[in-house]
Amino acid sequence: MPSTIQRDGPCVTYVGREGTEQPAWRNWGYGFVDGFSVPPASGVYQFATDIDVSVTNSHLFIQDDWFVNDRWTFNLGGRYDRNNLVDDQTVEARLGAAVDVGRNGRSVLRFGAGLYHDRTNLIGHTGADRPPLLFNVPIDPVTLEMDPTRPGSQPGEVVVDPNLHLPEIVKWTVGYERQLGERNTLSVHVIGSDSDGLFFTDFQNRESFERDGARPDPTRGQVRFYTNTGYSEVLDIEVEFKRRFANGSLVHVSYTNQDAFGSSYFDLISGNSTLNRAARLESDNPPARFVGPLNTEVEHSYKLSAVGNLPWGLQLSGFLDYRSGTPFTARDGTFMRSPGGFAVYPSVLFEGFNTRNAPDYFSADVRLAKNFTIGDRHGLLVFLDVFNATDRTNAIEMDGLRRYNNSGPVGGPGTITRDDFPRIRTRGPQRSAQFGIRWSM
Repeated sequence: MPSTIQRDGPCVTYVGREGTEQPAWRNWGYGFVDGFSVPPASGVYQFATDIDVSVTNSHLFIQDDWFVNDRWTFNLGGRYDRNNLVDDQTVEARLGAAVDVGRNGRSVLRFGAGLYHDRTNLIGHTGADRPPLLFNVPIDPVTLEMDPTRPGSQPGEVVVDPNLHLPEIVKWTVGYERQLGERNTLSVHVIGSDSDGLFFTDFQNRESFERDGARPDPTRGQVRFYTNTGYSEVLDIEVEFKRRFANGSLVHVSYTNQDAFGSSYFDLISGNSTLNRAARLESDNPPARFVGPLNTEVEHSYKLSAVGNLPWGLQLSGFLDYRSGTPFTARDGTFMRSPGGFAVYPSVLFEGFNTRNAPDYFSADVRLAKNFTIGDRHGLLVFLDVFNATDRTNAIEMDGLRRYNNSGPVGGPGTITRDDFPRIRTRGPQRSAQFGIRWSM
């Protein structure tokens, strides 16, 4: 560093160690012929496994601030981590800077960037210490033991990439804030997040498109392979305006435009969503690849919050939240059966991945409060909160299944077209209210 940079305060160093124990468990499920007691000749639907894994994270973090002069400030930091589950060691850098653009304390330009790693608990569906697992294994109806060698058996496998590592996420932000007059503030921020090596579910040793049971390796079934081939790119542009009034009232307005694209994101390590899977429908030719807008993308978001000080010591505050709906996939479902006897229920993306959006979201929260002063040091706050005051039904997650057939291909006998397509799968909370009293000493 140049000699003109002065250290402001002591360097901050943190050393830590965390341990998590996962109790051993076994999961074994199979279907019954009559739903109660008679086991089938085949059709184990869930794998059987024992897991007894502990996770230990060791980390070291150090940071310091420097003032170059009366305009420039830098913040530098670094972090070291070791995760024993994937035996991965990571070193992360942090950098921040701020400059007084106008030399008058009324406008500031900020920059920040850092390297991060997704430390989601890997013990879940992608447990890195887990050996290869078998599923869809026929069972002996007498002994109830799984027997992958029985005639016609093509058990599937779950395999974890031996080189599985923690995904890398690079986050950065550039922002400008300007004070307008004595009570107004305007700011613009651009925030980016680029993730690489995200957890991804790939399918190998696929069955042929003719559904005749043929596979590249006829001695094995489908191989579900957990690896690090997922990625995502997220870009946010935020504009904010704040206004303070002489009586202490406050108004805050913001708008955000977001673009989120990729094939995976780090909240989906289990492969329970169409996103984070290499292909859900093996019969597609070529297999469907799910790459497009992320399920979490909110293209437009408007927020308004305000606090108003009214006569008689009353305070009215509210928060309005309006945003565009998240993407979802419209699809048809067809029932097919392989020669081995295992039923499959794949989805056909007739429009493409995440080409539709859920309805727009709107919520209004309101608080009316009254503060009483009792004596010299005591206070009593009485308040009434109303959440989703308009009682609007907001869609959180959509079910995009349009047509399905439980006995054959879509379009054939037994095809059902849903009148409620697209249907809301998960809703936001309806109107609710709470009354509270808070006593302060």
